Parts: sequence; C-alpha cells; structure tokens
Amino acid sequence: MKKISLYIIAALLGLLFFNSCDEEDYAEPTFVEPVFEMPADASLISIEELKAIYTSKIGSTGKYLNADDFMTVEDDIYISGYVISDDKAGNFYKTLIIQSDLTGNEQGISISIGESSLYTKYAIGQKIYVKCKGLTLGKYGNEVQLGGSFYFYKPRDNQKEYRLAPIPSPSVDAHIFNDKYPVNIVPAVRNIEDVAYDVFYDSFNTPKAKLKNENYKFTLMTFKDVQFVKPNQTWGLLGDDHNPDFPFKTTIEIIDNNGKKLPLFNSNYSKFAHLLTPSGKFNITGVLSVHEGYAQFVINSLDDLEMLD
Repeated sequence: MKKISLYIIAALLGLLFFNSCDEEDYAEPTFVEPVFEMPADASLISIEELKAIYTSKIGSTGKYLNADDFMTVEDDIYISGYVISDDKAGNFYKTLIIQSDLTGNEQGISISIGESSLYTKYAIGQKIYVKCKGLTLGKYGNEVQLGGSFYFYKPRDNQKEYRLAPIPSPSVDAHIFNDKYPVNIVPAVRNIEDVAYDVFYDSFNTPKAKLKNENYKFTLMTFKDVQFVKPNQTWGLLGDDHNPDFPFKTTIEIIDNNGKKLPLFNSNYSKFAHLLTPSGKFNITGVLSVHEGYAQFVINSLDDLEMLD
C-alpha cells in the first residue's frame, strides 16, 4: 500500500512538472518594436538626391551598361522609405520597392536583394532605412537602382554587357534596417491620363506608354473603375510561349472610362500566372514600374483587384 501511494505521489509530481514545462514552452512570444537610430555622423538624403549623385557622376548611359556605368557609394549616407512591394505571390522576385513617403507624390527606388521571401522581413508599409555606403548604384531599364555590386552578363552588340548584382544575403541586415511596425499605406488614387501618355504598339504588337510624371515612378497607386482590354487571358505566358530569358508578359492592358489604356507587367513565375484575367469593372492597386521610360503597372497579388460588377 505504501509503494502504491509513493507511485501516485510521483505521478502527480510528474504531471505538475510537465504542465509547468508546457506553460513555459507555449508562452506568448514577446515582440519588440524595431527602432532605428541613424549614426550621428551619417547623413539622410532623399531617394531623388541619391539618384542625382549617380547621374552627376556617371551621366547618361547606353541601353547596355559597361563596367564604367556603375559606382560604389563611398559617403556615409542613408535613404529611407516605405515598402510597397510584396513577393509572396511571385510577381516580384529578389526586389524591394520603396517609396519616399506615405503620399506617393515623390518617386521611389528599386533595390536588388539576394534573398527571396522578402515579405517575411519587409511587409508592405514597413519603414526602412538603407545604409548606402558600400552599396552600388547602377541602372536597369535606364532607371537608377541600388544593389551590391555588378557582374558581366553576356556579350551584346559587339560589347560586354554588365548588370547590377543584388546585395548579398549576408550583407542585407548590415544595410537595411526596419524602423517601427509597418503602417497602413493608402495608395494614391490616380487617373491613367495623369500617369502615362497614350498607348502605342511596337513592331511586336506590344503596348507601350511613355511615363508622363517622373514623381509617380516606383510608387503605389490605385486606378478605379477600369477593366481589361482583353479579359479571359492568362496573367502569364505558359508552355511554348514562355521565354526563360524574358519570363514576363507585357501585353495585358487596362482601360478606363475615358478610353485611356495602361500596360501591365506580370511574371510568368507568379502563382497566378495560369489564371485568367476577369471580365467586368474593378479597382486595381499596384506599383508603377518604369523600363526605358515606359510605364509598367505591376500588381503584388490578385488581392489587388477589387471587383465592382
């Protein structure tokens, strides 16, 4: 009887021990709001000023860059901005787009980063500071970009083409800093006619529209009460139409009630590439990207479409 009592006491003590362990193992995690303080001897400049540093030193460039068309930032300068891109659905890849402020009235910039799943670290609305010293400024599509270095891409038109390399993964946390929790960004509502000139079609029948307002590039915006020019087509190019050297579809257009059109830019690797564009009216939100002076509207995911019909 005494042995049985001892066994019962031991079992009860064991249950109490495991319960206390469970409570510790499953305790609510503690979140600490990130707060960034810029070094006292560093300078904060605007995104536009950063681009001007590149332009003043390098000047104009050709369509294909050579090794002299890149510059390493040597001064201890920072830029700040709010994240407006999200790579969860795959329409952005190893790229972070930030705009200068919450209004979207000042141009943003594209940052090339050697990591995927960036949405887990840099959510839309996250304010970040970027330490530019040691990073490289270059161009892609004739737009100033920020990256880690540059590399030889391939021979092109009897010359060597170089491209901007991403910030390597081990260096990302030494250059990009979150400041406070993400905030809700209300996209600026725009009219197509204020953003781009009339669409024309090149020799490949690809729609193109010249950017009208430099301040709008790489910012988040919404177009209301629009529809697709040709609905019920896949968001991406599939099968034999897919080109791994240029894995994007650039022939989708939206049109507003005034007949103004704007081309969309979609990745063939996005999670919704195989789905069909809907018919009917909708509001659409996305990032206004620019390539060779032409406006390209990029959505983060299908959640950026708000159907009205």
